[in-house]
Amino acid sequence: MIHGWPRLVLLGGNDEIRGRIDRVACSLGAGLRVIETAPDGNDRLCDQVQIALMSMPAPRAAFAQMRRAFPAARVIVFGSDASQQAAIEAFRSGADDFIARDMDESQLAQLLGGHLDPDAQPDATDGMAGRSAALTAARDYALRLAPSNVSVLVTGETGTGKDCFAALLHRRGRRARGPLVALNCAAIPDGLLEGELFGYERGAFSGALTAYPGKLKLADGGTLLLDEIGELSLAGQAKLLRAIESREVYRLGATAPTRFDARIVATTNRDLRAEIESGGFREDLFYRLAVACIELPPLRDRREDIMPIACHLLRELAASSSLPVPAIACGVAAVLEGHDWPGNVRELRNVIEIALVTCNAGQITPDDLPSYLFACAPALRQGQGQGEDERGILLQALERAGGNKSVAAKALSCSRMTLYRKLARHGLIEESAILSMV
Repeated sequence: MIHGWPRLVLLGGNDEIRGRIDRVACSLGAGLRVIETAPDGNDRLCDQVQIALMSMPAPRAAFAQMRRAFPAARVIVFGSDASQQAAIEAFRSGADDFIARDMDESQLAQLLGGHLDPDAQPDATDGMAGRSAALTAARDYALRLAPSNVSVLVTGETGTGKDCFAALLHRRGRRARGPLVALNCAAIPDGLLEGELFGYERGAFSGALTAYPGKLKLADGGTLLLDEIGELSLAGQAKLLRAIESREVYRLGATAPTRFDARIVATTNRDLRAEIESGGFREDLFYRLAVACIELPPLRDRREDIMPIACHLLRELAASSSLPVPAIACGVAAVLEGHDWPGNVRELRNVIEIALVTCNAGQITPDDLPSYLFACAPALRQGQGQGEDERGILLQALERAGGNKSVAAKALSCSRMTLYRKLARHGLIEESAILSMV
């Protein structure tokens, strides 16, 4: 068993590669060990390794062995070229990042330094509320992708937080000190897209009183967020594809190209594969953007996230409005968790914001929530509930309301007196409880 592992490990490699990595490791103040085979994974000190380097081509089994041997490390591979296809193959095999062998030592030091920097390591949630397995898996995958330069496509319904994940990819990446520039593809007409993306020179057209560098150049050294990429026309897609492939653009009115270096992150609420089938989206652009994909589940599929997100939003909104954070009364959680949230987190934010400004006595109660959140029980509401059916509906409503009869009555669209009478009829409360209300 080997003891005292350094922070960098290199699997194999020729003398030239070993020499370069050793010099870079020394410049970063990190040790390096060259190994010929991955250890068996029983050495707990392997957790000290932060970066495990290996060369391509390599079988997928080799990636799995490196993962088992160094569970806390990022697996980074050297490729024989810097092509997009080489990077895709590396990531599909299980790599966390890809390095072309012709990268100079200063660039290599910057890349490896980003992986080694302890300040770049996220906390357990990275500031995102939610504890579901689905959200945790998506966040963890995003954090693995963040230090790389690969293009990422973030998909999900409207309001699921795609822009938050785009910001996470930028903030935790090597380009965090550069700009995060967003372009809303749904808001740019075709006639203005070229100027907005590529820029223009002064006098290029009527009204061009000053030069404009364009979004791609503004994002140089940082990240370009292409929001709602599925809304871009086919003509716009063709122009964007050429720019991404060549990494250079011609500003309107310019005679020479302008190069840019920006990471591309795109978001959409559309099914782009279905759009490709119907001819609404270019397949070649899809594969340029979707080197890695992150799919965000809707809020209705992760109900355990609703209250943590609601509490987070409540604190955030209260702070921005200079208001004290109110308490949340019994029964509110049952109402929020019982709604399907077609507008996802954006809809939840609206509900929490109005409850914050309308609540009394420093407490949010079910009465502060919009009436549409209270799902009605049709059999009871229509007077069709009889016998055991009605009893079951009543018990279910009480359970969802956490025992709060006011909340249950509102959910069933009946008065509190009517609810009490029905509960007494089925022996669920004493008749004296009704008399005390009169």
